Amino acid sequence: MPVRGGSFNKISRLWRQDIRAETNAERQFLRNQKKVEQEKANEEYESEISRRL
Repeated sequence: MPVRGGSFNKISRLWRQDIRAETNAERQFLRNQKKVEQEKANEEYESEISRRL
């Protein structure tokens, strides 16, 4: 018995959108983590320099 293909296509499209959104959120999180770590390293470096002066 054939099933309407439109419902499968819709489910597939929504599933792909969900995966894409999750992947993008994870990438953004990792980018933000990298920025935070870089800023922390810069602050520690600047603090070390100011202690030496």
